[in-house]
Parts: sequence; structure tokens; C-alpha cells
Amino acid sequence: MALFSNENRRNKIDTKFAINHIGHRRWDIISKQIDFETELWTGLYNIGKKIFKNNLVSNSICYGEDIYLMLRNDLLQLEIVSGEIEAINSNKINKKLSKADIIRYNNNLRKIKSEFSSLLQNISNEITINRSKIVFSGKFIELIIIKMMIHCKNLIDKMIDKQNHHQKISNSKFVTDEKLSYKKEILLIEDDIIQLIIGYTKFIEEKKLNIQLSKTCLEDLEKWINKAKQIIKYDSTNVIIHRPKFIFKTIYDEMLQKKNIDLYPSQKDIFKFVTENNSYLALVHTMLASGKTTMVLPLCGWLATVNIENRAKIIFCCPNEAVLLEVGRMIYGIGIPFGIVIRNIKDGSLIYKWSTFVDQKNPEKTAILYLCDIFVARILLEQRQGFIVNYKKYMDRNKIDPINFPIIGKHLPKIPDYILIGDELTKDADSREGFENNDFSVNTELFIDLMKIIPPRVILMSATLPTIEQFPEYHKIAKNNMIIKSFTSSEATIGCALISNKGKLFAPHFGAKTIDEIKNMLNIIQTNPFIGRFYTFEILLDMVSIFNKYELITPILKEVFDDPSKATQNNIQNITYEMLNTLINSKDNKLVEKISNIDNQRSIGTGVNLSTIFTTDFNKFCKGCIIYSNNPMNVALEIYRTNFDSFLIEEDKKNTRDIFHQIKILDIIEKHQKELENYNKIIKRMKSKSDDGIIKSNKEHNKKERMKTNSWEQLAKVNESYPIWDFPKELQLGSIEHLCKCEITSKFIPIASVMPEDLPIDSNVSSEILTLLASGIGIYSTSNNFLDDAYLKSVLLLAKRGLLRVIFSDGSIAYGTNLSVSNIIIIDELKDNESIVTKHSIKTIFQMLGRAGRGGDLSYEARIYTTSHDDALISIIQSYIKGTLDEGTRDEVTNIRKAFETIW
Repeated sequence: MALFSNENRRNKIDTKFAINHIGHRRWDIISKQIDFETELWTGLYNIGKKIFKNNLVSNSICYGEDIYLMLRNDLLQLEIVSGEIEAINSNKINKKLSKADIIRYNNNLRKIKSEFSSLLQNISNEITINRSKIVFSGKFIELIIIKMMIHCKNLIDKMIDKQNHHQKISNSKFVTDEKLSYKKEILLIEDDIIQLIIGYTKFIEEKKLNIQLSKTCLEDLEKWINKAKQIIKYDSTNVIIHRPKFIFKTIYDEMLQKKNIDLYPSQKDIFKFVTENNSYLALVHTMLASGKTTMVLPLCGWLATVNIENRAKIIFCCPNEAVLLEVGRMIYGIGIPFGIVIRNIKDGSLIYKWSTFVDQKNPEKTAILYLCDIFVARILLEQRQGFIVNYKKYMDRNKIDPINFPIIGKHLPKIPDYILIGDELTKDADSREGFENNDFSVNTELFIDLMKIIPPRVILMSATLPTIEQFPEYHKIAKNNMIIKSFTSSEATIGCALISNKGKLFAPHFGAKTIDEIKNMLNIIQTNPFIGRFYTFEILLDMVSIFNKYELITPILKEVFDDPSKATQNNIQNITYEMLNTLINSKDNKLVEKISNIDNQRSIGTGVNLSTIFTTDFNKFCKGCIIYSNNPMNVALEIYRTNFDSFLIEEDKKNTRDIFHQIKILDIIEKHQKELENYNKIIKRMKSKSDDGIIKSNKEHNKKERMKTNSWEQLAKVNESYPIWDFPKELQLGSIEHLCKCEITSKFIPIASVMPEDLPIDSNVSSEILTLLASGIGIYSTSNNFLDDAYLKSVLLLAKRGLLRVIFSDGSIAYGTNLSVSNIIIIDELKDNESIVTKHSIKTIFQMLGRAGRGGDLSYEARIYTTSHDDALISIIQSYIKGTLDEGTRDEVTNIRKAFETIW
């Protein structure tokens, strides 16, 4: 039965399921870097190496209150600060100091005045523009703060100017798209000011601890912050709801001495355990977005500090391609030497694809990590078993002939030292659809088989991984006194606003009738922290309102979250738990029933309407959306037709063709390719044509003289005639034309669209699917034969770049990684007695719900919409909370145990 004892069966499974294309068809995705991600990855890697970079501000010194007041009068005249001009008596200052201090004081004062004068001479009304990072540097902190004030003043002046001009054009005859384009500029500046307020506030809070810093200087900066708040009518509650991305990070954070990049508490525990022990089985059960996958970075940093001769190598294996690609991007992005290992389909041998960061003369020795699927991981560990056998044979011979078989020296067989990291190895454990009619999935079978030959150091990571209590068989898996330890965490960075078909927000305590039910719910949250994520900021607002109604103690949220950066999901959840404990302490079941009444549910309007999600309701999903269903391709095509069949047709005209026949994407692509080919020929001909038709012998001279002014003018004209992409802009989700057509005027910044060069022209997918992709809509399903590798690769890449507004998927993406989406739609109606939520276990469903809100510059809160009229998903979650959910054949623990009993 077991794979190891059945070579024929094993080859069939390897050939059918192994992810063999990772090593040679995915480097363009792995090598694609995003700046803000690289900075985070480097920080985590350096934590492992124990390298901490000082920022520019941390090396600055203060010149104090007296000198700042002396310089402040010049700032008053330039209206950089406000108040009355004061006379400063320097003799009075000198009386406080010794002669030696007076000399140092005067020397510093000369330097300060010189730098201050230079700053004022170069003062400008132009604002500093950088969407990723702004750092004001200088030797003295007060001068840095003056630069910050000037920047704030310029930004406010620009906002006032734009507001005044916008008021004029609002009453003019400007066309809608021009007004929308201008409004985009105001929204960008408003975002800049909000980010400035939050970033500056964090800076001030940190600098207040420095008693040497001028107090008046900080107060002047605070005045500018208050003025900025007045200009945009700043409200911290609205910022938390509508601009939550600034809760995590602002472009001014580089000026803080205390960096935001750090390990979560659970990551610190794991790192300490792994680096201090030599034989262990670490079981990481932490929930989504708690840093399981990124744990590989500090571990690589730690191994980089170990002598290369004694260094272990990480085998990072995962059955999910998206996770492997993400890890590849991380370690490639910061230059970690690694290799991708794949299986040669022809002969079963291993092929190593080395990154450029390994020593190409000795790659195996210098690589820190092997990246592979679970099939290859098994082969690597089998090879290790072979080394163990050879080692034992050698040692037996040593007992007989110690001279020819010495224990020391190069002849002694060396056993590879691996740290096995298995990420999401319990994928598909909620399914019993196995290979050749097994009662458990292929991944479950491989997971148990792999455990037979594990090395002494193993880390298993998955939110669906059974605990030691649920699966005591771990003690049989562990070998040679391996220490077994579980790691859990209630950390949460992402909230989940679960919205019913009727547009009502769900909270876990809704429907409770007794104190005991509230207690049980809080206990469930302890064992499965994901439930706590349904307590979002909006739910907290409602809870405070309802608790006040019944005269229960509540927090004053405007005081608690005056600084929006404090409105983390962890803090929000902890406040709701405190309030629920207050309710428990009341010992009043009737009060529980009143507060938990479902009539108290906040309504956010109507639920999701699939026939308008790409048109009039697009503003709800403009930050990206994953739509889950059992058949994502068919659902995607159906919804696209429903939204767009009549979209481009004038109201008074009858529509006889569906949208795909109206567009004819293949004709558009062919036309664009021909025009692009002709364009390139013209450019090439113009560049190669000599000005006098004679080939000069001096090539350098030829390069200089080839193009005369008139030739460049001709080239410029040709450049202006670059082929136009004829795909209707109205169908490109998020474009200005699309927003105008849909009459969307809410606060939304138009986004980049998918261009012809982004389309997988080498793919064999249908023209309909290409049409969707050109609109910014992808489909990801690894089990669908109509979606080939070239197309799936493009979907992953475009999703990481944030160019896809919508992704239709099934369970294929449940164990994926961070994507630039903030919304999820679960199509949870029954079809043929099955839906996406009845097909999977509750833990896998939570994996699916946790896909959103995690990638890029997004929200701290995912919005999850359900479509069924009977609230199928919400009912399943409520049953789970009450302890009445029967998982049946979908229970991961039962299926894993069945595989263990069969195989082991």
C-alpha cells in the first residue's frame, strides 16, 4: 500500500501530481520584486542574523530649547511657525554654563546657524514627492523637525489651492472624466495629508521621551498637524474605516528609531526553540497572516551566520505552487543562495536550478535552502536515508579494520544535515478523494509517508494541522528523543467583516441567549483565533452603542484610537473581549439575549448582487476581490456576461450578441500584433539608416553622426503613432472610462489596467477567458483542464502586481499566499446538493476567508460577502461556535488518522 514499497504506484502519482514546472517556467515570477516587500523581507532576514540597521534620524543630536528659540524668530518671519517675535538674551544663556561649556556651546551654535541658514536659503514651495518613503535627515533633530514643518506647510498650501480650483471646475462645463481626473489629484493629496498626520504623530510620541529636545519645536510641529487636521476635516474613526492601510505603515516610519519590522511573539518563540535545539518536531498551528511562511527568512539569516562546513540546509516543501513561488520571491529578492529542485519526469532523477547567489563552482555547498514540492522532498530524504545506510556500513567496517576505515578524514561518509520545513502539508486533508479510490487524499498519503523518513529537525506549519491532543500519533513519528512542541497564537493583523446576503454584519455573539454561551464562544476563540477576526472596528462601534444603551461600561473610542495606528486588529479584538467579559460579569441572561439579538446587526445596505459587481457596484470591490465557487470558470463567464452583455449597447438599441461576440478579443490581439510588428520595423529601419548612406569605417564616429536632428524629429513622430490597444477601456475594471460608464463618483483612485503585453499569447485558453483577463479578471483553478500552465502563470504574476481586480477560484487558492485583494465573495448556494462551503472543512473555509486583506498596500480588514438566501456559510460558522457542527468525511484529523493507520 505505502508509496515507498510500491514503485509503480509512486511513479504514477509523481508524474500526475508533482509540480515540475516550478524550476524552469517560473523564474520571471520569482525574480519580480516589489520595493516595500523587499524591505520587510530584509528586515526579517537580518533579525535572524542579528543585524539591525540604524536610521538616519537615530544618529542626530539635539541643540535644545534655548538655541531653537534663538532661531525661531527667523521661522516666524517666514510663517513657518506662529506666535510673537521674542527677544533672546544670549548672555543670560551663557551665565548658566561653565567656560568650557560656553566654548562648546558657541562652536555648536556656529555650526547650527550655518546649517540653519543653508536650510532657509534652499527653502522651496515644492512638496517632497515619494510614495514609498520620505526621510528628512540632518545632524540636529530640531532642524529635521523644521524640514518636516516646511513639508507640511507646502502640502497644506497645495491642498488649499486644489480645493479652490476644484470648486471652480465643479460649477463649470468640464466633462465628467476631466472632473474625475482632477478629483483623483485631490484624493491623492488628502491621502498624503492623512499619512503625514499619522506618521508625524508617531514621530512626536517617540521624540517626547527625549528631554534634551526643544519642547517648543515639538509644539510647533503639533500645531501644523492640527492645522492639517482642520483642512481635511480629519476624523480618526473615518480614517480607521476608510484609510486603514496607514494603521500599519506610513512613508515617514523610516524616521522612527524603533522600527516596525519585528517578529510576532509566536515567531520569536519558534525561532528560539529551533535555534536552541538539535532534535525536534515543531508543530506550528498559528492562523493565517501570523507569519508562518515568512519564518523561513530569519531562519535563513541564522543559518547564514553558521560556518559553511557545519551548516544545515533547509528543505522547504509545500504542495501548493503559489506558496513555493512566494518563498522563491522572498529569498531571491534579498539574495539568499538557494536552489529549486525538481524531478526529471523521464528518469525520476533530480534537477537542480541554482539561483545566481550560490557559488556556481560549488552550489550544493553554498546553498542555504532547497525549494521543492512534497514529492521532491521525499526523494531528498530517501537519498539521505541512503547516506545513513552507507555511514552505518562504514562504521561496521571500522570496527573490523580501523586503519583502512578511519573515523576521521574525508573517507567518512557524511550524512546531509537538513531542517525540513513542511508548509501546508495538510492541504486537501478535508477530502477523501484519493488516488485509485483511497479514502484519503494524495497529499494526506504523501504527508504520512514523508513522516517515516524525517530528519532530526522538522517544522510543520499549517492552520489545519492537528494538535498533539487530537493526533497523539506524533509520538510515533518523532524519532531519537525528538522534542515535540506545539505553537499557537491569537495574533491577528487582519479583521474579517462577514456580510450576509441581506447586507447584515455578522458577529460571533449574535444569537446567544445565556452567559454560558458567551463563555463558550470566548473559549472557542482561544482554540481557533480566526473566529475573533469577525470582531471588526464596525462591530466594535455597534457594541459600544448597544452597551451604552443598557448602561454597561464601555471604552471611549475617540480617546482610545485618537492615534489611528493604535487601531490594530489585535487591539480591537481585545477591547471586544473585555466588553464581553463585562457582559459575563453582569450574570444576567436576559441582558445577554437583548445585547446579542440579531436585530442589533449593523446593515451596510444590500448584500452582494453578482449581476452588478463589475458595473454599478464595482466601488465595493475596487480593492480587489476573490470569488469562490465550485466551478470558477463557468461562474466567471456567466457573471461576466450578466454584467457586460448590454453594457456597451445604447439603451434604444436591441442586443442580439453576447459581450464576447461584441469584442472579438482575438481580432484585437492580431491587429495589435501586426501594428506593433510594423512599428518596430519602422523604428529599426530609421535607427539603422545612416545620414549620408555611406557606411563609415569609424564605428564610434558612425554612432555619433548617424542620426541628425531631422531624423530624431521623424522618430518622435513615429513614437507618437505607437499602436493603440483597441480593447474597450470601458471594460477595463478601474479605468477612468470604466468608472465614468458605471457612474461611480465615490472616493476611488483609477488604477492601472492589463495591457496586451501582459496577456499569455502562448496560452491555449479560450478567447472568452482572454477577454476576462484583458478586463482585469483572472481564474485560478489547478484542477481545470481548460486553464493551461501559461495562463495560470500569468494570473499569479498579474495578481502579485495588483493588476487583477477579481480572481475566480475554488479551493486551489485556499492554501495560497498574499494577494492584492481586500474582498471575498463566497457563492454558498447549493447546486446539485453541493456548494463550496459544504465541500470543505471549517478550517479550510477559514483558510479561504483569510486570503484577502494581506497583500500590498491594502486594508487591515477583509470584507466577506455571502450569496445564499439562507446564510449557509454563516450557519456553518454558528454551528461551529456552538460545538454542534458535524464535519463528517471533511474532518482533517479523522482523515489523517485513517491514512496513518493504513500506511504506517
